[in-house]
Order: sequence, then C-alpha cells, then structure tokens
Amino acid sequence: MSDLVYTESLVKPLALGAAGLRAAHETYLDAPDVVALKRPVCVRATAIRARRRCRAADAIHLAAATEAACDAFVTSGRRLSGFADIEVALIAPGAE
Repeated sequence: MSDLVYTESLVKPLALGAAGLRAAHETYLDAPDVVALKRPVCVRATAIRARRRCRAADAIHLAAATEAACDAFVTSGRRLSGFADIEVALIAPGAE
C-alpha cells in the first residue's frame, strides 16, 4: 500500500470522531511495507492515467503496488479490473 492510503482511510474515523477506529487504522498503516510516493511511482501513475483515463488516486495506488512488486492489488472498485501490470483482486462492493 502507498502513503496515499492515509488520505483515504482516515477520513471516516476523523469525521466520526472515532478515536479507537482511527488508532486501529494508524497502527495498520504504520506497517513497514508502506510504499513512499517517490518519482518512479508518480511517473508510472501518470502513464496509467494516460492509458486508462482513471482518477489520480486510483492510478497512484496501482502504480505504487506495481513499483513495489506486489502480488496483487485488492479493491472493491470494478473500474480497476483488467489492469495488465498486476493482478487485481476484487472484493465485495461496500466492503471498503
């Protein structure tokens, strides 16, 4: 996962004032395998956006997973399926 996951996953706990949920998310997000958003990730994300015409956040997530040589990219977003550079594993919608 990339640093961008912080931006997306902490919104709801912060909006709800759910300190316990926020702490649980932050503990998970402090994993040592978080991919920093450095230039190679951004360059790949730009190429993905040009080819797939997807949102910047989606392209960054896909690029980070690809650059980190992850085995799979797990998402509930069907719009990301069919990405050739990494296996995209779909989970049930609403499970985000």
